Amino acid sequence: MAVIQHDREAALEKDIITPLKQDRLSHGVFAQLCDLIRNGHFQSGDRLPSEKELCEMFQVSRTTVRSGLQSLGALGLVDSRDGSGTFVTKRSPESVGKTLGVVLFHGVEDIEEIYEGRRVIESWTAYLAANRRTEDELQSLEKFVNQQSEEVQRGESGVDTDFQFHLQIGKSARNEVVLRILYSMITLIFKVLDPSKRPARDLTQAVEQHWGILESLREKDAFSAMSRMYEHVSSGIQRGSATGFPIEIKHS
Repeated sequence: MAVIQHDREAALEKDIITPLKQDRLSHGVFAQLCDLIRNGHFQSGDRLPSEKELCEMFQVSRTTVRSGLQSLGALGLVDSRDGSGTFVTKRSPESVGKTLGVVLFHGVEDIEEIYEGRRVIESWTAYLAANRRTEDELQSLEKFVNQQSEEVQRGESGVDTDFQFHLQIGKSARNEVVLRILYSMITLIFKVLDPSKRPARDLTQAVEQHWGILESLREKDAFSAMSRMYEHVSSGIQRGSATGFPIEIKHS
């Protein structure tokens, strides 16, 4: 315990760890560890302090620490190995794309701002996709919606298929800049979202909205596709389906 206390005091003296505010514990652990990885304090292959050590360093519960580590893992920044600890991952192209999302949204504390940005980007992405999609891409989108519908009917979340649907629309827009921003945004939202907390009625509504978006894309009705995507993302704000997103303010 004395060693851990010494490590915490040393970290505070070097401004490595900033004391957390009581109402921002979950986000605070995630954000500070993310910063330490991004600025090179923890490098690829390094093992992070144990959960117990992090609890002492941040003065938070183990549940709060685990939540922060899970968010980092979902973004591809760390890898938890049973019996060995949590390690910073090597920078693959996928993890770099996920890290871009962290950079874009770091410090944003209002979940509605994220969704507002997503609403603007995805609406215009759907507009572009309606004019540029191919028949093969339409078939892929239809496959994703059918698969998601079946998963929801079985009582599953369908979140991975949901992600693929939105990503395919981004690809169909045929704009590399838009695709990169969209990928970073939806990766951050979908990969850290806790699907178990989304009510079944919300999942069913999402599937129905996907069918509507697909119909607009099939008809090459760009304004309809944009409007339906806008409504779809807006309903995500209203039903608060981003439970578990790391920047959401939580209490330990």
